[in-house]
Amino acid sequence: MQGIRTRQSADRYVPLDVIGKGGMAEVFRCKLVGEKGFEKLIVLKKLLPEAARDSELVTNFIDEARLAALLQHENIAHIYNFGEFDNSFFIAMEYLFGKDLHSIMVQARERKHAMGVEHALLVALKICEGMEYAHKLKDLRQRPLNIIHRDLTPHNVFVTYDGNVKIIDFGIAKAELYDHRTQAGVVKGKISYMSPEQLVGNGIDRRSDIFSIGILLYEMLSGKRMYRGDTATLIRKCLAVEYDPLETVAPGLPTAVYSILRNALIKDKERRYQSCLEMIRDLEDCLFAIKKYSHRQLLKEYILTLFGDEYEKEKTELSGLRDTEDDSTEFNGADFGSIEQTIIEDVTLPELPEQTVQTTYLNYENPSLKGKAHTWLVRMRGKMTDLLDRLGWKTWAVVGGGLIGGVIIMSVFSRNPGGAEPLMLGLKLPAEVTTDLADTGRNPALQEQIKDSAREILVEYVSTKEELESLLAKGRTAITEGRLTTPGETSALKYYREVLKRDPDNNVAMDGLRVIGEQYAELVEKSLGHRNLAGARDFLEKGLAVSPDNHRLALLRERIEREKLEHVDYLRSKAEEALRRNKLTTPYNQSAYKYYKDIRQITGNGEDAREVLRQIGNRYAVLGEVAHRDFKFTQARSYVSKGLEIAPSNKRLLSLKQELAKSKPEVFFSGLEKKLNSIFQ
Repeated sequence: MQGIRTRQSADRYVPLDVIGKGGMAEVFRCKLVGEKGFEKLIVLKKLLPEAARDSELVTNFIDEARLAALLQHENIAHIYNFGEFDNSFFIAMEYLFGKDLHSIMVQARERKHAMGVEHALLVALKICEGMEYAHKLKDLRQRPLNIIHRDLTPHNVFVTYDGNVKIIDFGIAKAELYDHRTQAGVVKGKISYMSPEQLVGNGIDRRSDIFSIGILLYEMLSGKRMYRGDTATLIRKCLAVEYDPLETVAPGLPTAVYSILRNALIKDKERRYQSCLEMIRDLEDCLFAIKKYSHRQLLKEYILTLFGDEYEKEKTELSGLRDTEDDSTEFNGADFGSIEQTIIEDVTLPELPEQTVQTTYLNYENPSLKGKAHTWLVRMRGKMTDLLDRLGWKTWAVVGGGLIGGVIIMSVFSRNPGGAEPLMLGLKLPAEVTTDLADTGRNPALQEQIKDSAREILVEYVSTKEELESLLAKGRTAITEGRLTTPGETSALKYYREVLKRDPDNNVAMDGLRVIGEQYAELVEKSLGHRNLAGARDFLEKGLAVSPDNHRLALLRERIEREKLEHVDYLRSKAEEALRRNKLTTPYNQSAYKYYKDIRQITGNGEDAREVLRQIGNRYAVLGEVAHRDFKFTQARSYVSKGLEIAPSNKRLLSLKQELAKSKPEVFFSGLEKKLNSIFQ
């Protein structure tokens, strides 16, 4: 590469060395040279000649440059220029001298020098500030761009040796004015840092980036990946927002930190932080409480602590770089690792365990061939189902299949608003099957059998998928209408369990069960807010029956137990006060009997409730005895009747009832005896 001179100015870019090379572009560290000795170190990203011949790649590259050129913020890497050279295009951008966040976290783990909470919060704050600016940016005609980065990963956050935080690579960012770049069938970004709505392809907005920032903050604070596992596991965890709570991974942090993370990582985007500005305010408050003055000097000191030796070495290397404009040596494009990269993660087909089915799809004469090919096709069906589910494609027609050199090719069309676009699946056969089928091209009948079997598999898949989609749609509707577990035949639980009967690994149905658990958790919290412990316990039991591993419900169960004990103590004190005032059964809402019933409802007729009941019976017995000795026999009988209604086995009441049932003279003399006894005592 020779020095590039733009048409607009006398500036030129003198290459110093190659930083990296990818499938679309190569990246150079360059020196911007201007008039009167002006020099500036920059990075230049140039489309490769073969990419420059692809109109779609060129359009993407130009859109990236157009979008990035509008972003002028201290926490976003700056774009200086865009131009054309040697039948290709280039972008000149800010050179960042430091380390990306991924390298920082790796070095911190290796050196066991954990990222302090103030460092993590400060990095998250600066990312939020940069993205708040990007989210609200307008173009030169004052039209909102509604930019969404979509790829906020540790590789795309840079911390310079001076302590500045920079967001890089808006290469797959989405802006409403440039949204024609996204293609169906490709997941853009890294699954481990996606919001659940981004993964399923639902309408995403700035709140998706906020979720990604939450993941970055979690990993900085914990020193661990939030989601771990193979591709299929990552997808399941991302959809369900299933991760180890930070409280268990990194205990002892300020409670405000946990609160910030919870608000950023809520699955329902309507309950998440609604803007980066909301998150910024909480981060600033938390930082101020931890460290009164937080600024980039904190990060500078921390980065130099981690990379002091490398910093000195890199400074020496920079000073030793020489101009290559007149050098005849050509760069070989060795992969030094790009600092400005566009990550497009293709959906891969994970290996599945061997499966067996009852139905036979192939009818080969050769039993060995039949068994091997059948086993593979069953595995292929599982892989295809997994792939199409993850891409969210609505399959409606199978238009053909063929065997080419050990690879079965199937064409499947999707129902898209823009028309049907073919999805070509090329799946390699295992070696043993490929060997047996080596002469398939010379056996048209066998080839047709394979094609027919493939069609049969996909036709069955189409039918099953439509049925499952109908059940899943009914489940979503039931949740929206509040039919979580009842009525049994039209509840969300019924629909999701029906799906799991037919497809035990269906992630959407499993996610639906988790949603039901979360809905019950909300109902528990509302009931507790109204001090309705009985209702809270009922909702808790229903929620745990559906989602027994729900962490939120487990915490609520502990809270209910605590509040139950506190409330029983409160009711017992109210019952004792009512007994002292002889409010035994009336007025009902302030009576000891009402408090007894409340305690029994909470404790299940426990000892606390039985003790209140005994005291009510004894109190009625005392009142009856006093009325008896005062010759108020009718009132005494009333007290006895009321007392026995509540405490039918109370011995004092039963004894008094027998006395009051005697003849009038006997009742009179027994009352007189009690009166005289009370006087002499």
